[in-house]
Amino acid sequence: MNTQDPDGLQPLPGLAFTEGETPQSPWRRRLLIGGVALTVLLLAATAAGATYVAWTNKDRADRWEARAAILERNVAALDEAVITRTEDLNERTSELNRMAAIVKKAEHAIKRSEADVKNLERRQRALAAEKAEVEDARAALALEADALEAVAQAYVDCKTGLVELLNYVLDDDYYSAGAVVGSVRSDCDSADASLDGYLATFG
Repeated sequence: MNTQDPDGLQPLPGLAFTEGETPQSPWRRRLLIGGVALTVLLLAATAAGATYVAWTNKDRADRWEARAAILERNVAALDEAVITRTEDLNERTSELNRMAAIVKKAEHAIKRSEADVKNLERRQRALAAEKAEVEDARAALALEADALEAVAQAYVDCKTGLVELLNYVLDDDYYSAGAVVGSVRSDCDSADASLDGYLATFG
């Protein structure tokens, strides 16, 4: 059976005295009431803290979700940019390869041209040497022709003198024959000397 406190306070559930129990002092009851109140406050504070933590976690989750969405869009944009740059790079690489092929062909053409120029230069030098040889041969032939003409003229003079001397002898004109015999001998000796000189020079 519940009892009423002399101060008019209604006992808390669980704190009512039963028959045979001795009532506790007022300070003891107040201490118990304060403990209960403190427990309630602690529970309320804990609940508030848990609520704040939950709200904070939700806010962080929302922010991370927003950041994740932004990062996902950025990654998508980056992927698109990478694909575009890769296509541009591939196209540029193909263009460079085509240019390299053109340059290589040009280099081969230049090398062939240089080789042709060198061949032409060698041919030009050979032709110049041949021309010089021909000119030298022509000059030598001219000298030989002049020498041969001199030998022929010397023998013509020798022959003319011999014919004249023979005619004088046939005519029994020994006086005239004796007058020309020296010059005829000199012309024939000169012709022989010219021939010897020619043979010694031109073989």
